[in-house]
Amino acid sequence: MAGKNDRNIWESFIGNIDLVIQQIEECEGRSETPPGFEFEAFWSDLGKVFKAVSHEATKLSLAYSKSPRPSNVECESLLAGVEKTLIGLVHIHSKLPKTAGLTLRKQIKQAVQQLVKEMKTLAQTIHTMDTGSPEQLQQTGMVWDGSDKFYLLPQDNKAAVSRVLDQHVPMVDDAHSELTEALNCEEDDDGLDEFLGLENSSSQNDQHWSENDKTVIQYCLGLIKCSKSLLKKARSAVSANGDCRTEMGVVQLDDLAELVERLSPTVDELASCVYPPLRCSVVAQKAADVVKANKEAILFLKQSQLTGEDDQKWVEFLRRANTHNFNKLNAALTGT
Repeated sequence: MAGKNDRNIWESFIGNIDLVIQQIEECEGRSETPPGFEFEAFWSDLGKVFKAVSHEATKLSLAYSKSPRPSNVECESLLAGVEKTLIGLVHIHSKLPKTAGLTLRKQIKQAVQQLVKEMKTLAQTIHTMDTGSPEQLQQTGMVWDGSDKFYLLPQDNKAAVSRVLDQHVPMVDDAHSELTEALNCEEDDDGLDEFLGLENSSSQNDQHWSENDKTVIQYCLGLIKCSKSLLKKARSAVSANGDCRTEMGVVQLDDLAELVERLSPTVDELASCVYPPLRCSVVAQKAADVVKANKEAILFLKQSQLTGEDDQKWVEFLRRANTHNFNKLNAALTGT
């Protein structure tokens, strides 16, 4: 059984990892690109330290794969190796300046945080469980996976923003598809309640849309479809015109990512609030949120370097579709 000194060694180490996690969380990055900073060297150094974390995790896990457990001196040496790589990870990560792109920094930061947290969990598992436990092996694999995520990281802000769009397009697609399917299923069930003798049940009626409700939902779907088209067009615009070579290009990519991350949740909230019993005041508010988010993104794309003269036709079409569906929705909500 581990003695008191052994326990103190592990608890001190885990406390140090917590400090590393805090440092990563608080790291804002330099506002300006430091003299001599080179992306190629940064990526090379970051890749090496990700790999080193994986290597140290393997050494640590192998040392505790069977009895007897390493001595306190051996334990301290192993943990010092791990700690050194984690500090190196923080140091390299902090070198990436904000001018490289806030979206890029955020995604790298998340990968670094996750890797350190996986290492902390491995340390806790080795400390508290029997040597060579299945949980230890599984958690070692989690550190390896976290290390391998380096190869999936976006290499610049354009790739980082494209990833944001790739994540949010399916979310809006799903919201549109699920609401469309629910509406179609409702229409397919017409007459079933009467057949079952449930047509006079007030509780049953609360679970179905009225004809006016269905009209409301059609315009909600119109707004969501506008969001869906907007995100897909934005993704194409980033692919074609995204530019990381200028400060303006980087900033506009970050601005778009922020708009997208605000838009997607509003769509989800609108889709979620229209299920029966439909409350008009809630629908009106959630729809207004979607319209505002759509409008902001459309205006931004219209004025940004991400769209050119040939894109203005679809930009204007989406602007009009957004306004049209909202006006029709408000009319349906007021029964006019």
